[in-house]
Amino acid sequence: MQCAMVSPKSGALFEKELILQYVNEYHKDPISSDPLSIDELIEIRQSPYQAPRQPTLNSIPSLLSSLQNEWDSVALELFQLRKQLDDTRKELSTALYHHDAAVRVASRAIKERDEARAALQELTISISNGNPIQGQQVDQSQAQDQGETRGPIAPDPELLENVKQAVTEANSQLFAEHKATKHKVNTNLGTQLTSVKNFVDPAKAPLKEAVSISVVGSKPYITSKTGITYVYSAESNQYIKSEAVPKSKDINIIGEVEKDGQVVSIAGTTDKKFIDINGEKQAFDSVIEQFLTHPSIKDLYVIVDSNQGYSVYQDAKNVINSTLPSNSTAADIHPDGSLVGFGHAEGNITILDLKSFEIVKTLESTAGSVNNILFGNNGYWLYVNYQSQSSNIIRVWDLRKDSYSDIQTTNPTVKLLSDKSGHLIISLHSQGIEVFQYNKKAKDWVVKSNLELPISGDITNGWLIDDQQPEQLVVGVVSKTSAVEQFVLSE
Repeated sequence: MQCAMVSPKSGALFEKELILQYVNEYHKDPISSDPLSIDELIEIRQSPYQAPRQPTLNSIPSLLSSLQNEWDSVALELFQLRKQLDDTRKELSTALYHHDAAVRVASRAIKERDEARAALQELTISISNGNPIQGQQVDQSQAQDQGETRGPIAPDPELLENVKQAVTEANSQLFAEHKATKHKVNTNLGTQLTSVKNFVDPAKAPLKEAVSISVVGSKPYITSKTGITYVYSAESNQYIKSEAVPKSKDINIIGEVEKDGQVVSIAGTTDKKFIDINGEKQAFDSVIEQFLTHPSIKDLYVIVDSNQGYSVYQDAKNVINSTLPSNSTAADIHPDGSLVGFGHAEGNITILDLKSFEIVKTLESTAGSVNNILFGNNGYWLYVNYQSQSSNIIRVWDLRKDSYSDIQTTNPTVKLLSDKSGHLIISLHSQGIEVFQYNKKAKDWVVKSNLELPISGDITNGWLIDDQQPEQLVVGVVSKTSAVEQFVLSE
């Protein structure tokens, strides 16, 4: 360094020519970004000996010196570019949040405007007819505003980036595990499952009628009219009163997440409350319709609400809130943990990428309203149940090609299930079960079983217990009467 200068802002030492050039151009300190002028720079006194004359580019030392100067210039430019990239990333993250918040606020404002117009129209008609104004005609939005609501919560950019990174790493690991593990279907294509019987003797149901039934993994949660929740254990064939779920007669959905390595329950209620991992009730801006827990990051979960929105939480911290094109009628998370599928009443499917929190695909359909949605364990199939007044179909989407094949069912599906191979689809309806198997050669689906199940009350939910034994399936079903029974289907 032939001539050095010190910045009083950062205390850093610079080559004189470089720092003069930088300050003339940017008027700030390269390290701290504080305002800086040339007059503030402090020159380091040099040796009294005269520096040698600048050689021309006709020798190796002169060439090396010239290349060193070019390298210094490139290094300085690279430093600035990296710094600008980091600032731009932070600004983009903040802008995306503000956009999502603005969309949600605008949606609510439009809803309140429509409600106000309807109330005004009713008031006008009432006055014109000479009728007194009833208390019910007061704008409902005013009553809603008096209650507790959850406003948009700004996501912490650092937390958001950490979640994206964690999901990306988990996705790579899960994809590798699923690719290395090949599951084969446990029934032959020509075998018909025509026999059904109880796998175990059914336990006595604890309730006459359930107001809420949620199946989390292999555990049905059953809530009574008095607010008491029971958990059915398939291993012990017993109903156990849940101490983890607070007593509440308004519970409509229950999920499970991890906290400090322990599995805890979370719940949503019909009065717009969210029971978090600490068992505390929080006000929510709409009714929670579904919980989706990440397959490997057990403290990361997605909340789907009734107001076109979804929220992502990790360890009870709100990561991000956003909106969907319309209300979600069904949702599921991919076995690899990177995608979330949302079904809508108009028949479309919206697929969200958790690695970027962007909508990456929309599958359009006019087959009917989406009632069930389920990602196949093979990673590239998506099973969707469409229901309309004239038909009930299961559409198998191939996400690699955006192509599909349809299965016509004889009864409206209440729950979709699939085995580990992804080649068996199980459709539970109110009175029984239908099973379909994929014919790889013909590239279509054949009926394996269509049976009624001997259970009291209409079936509302269920889960697959065992698909490992040859030529048989064991399923668990739950009815409105809170009865939980295990059935084995065989030849």
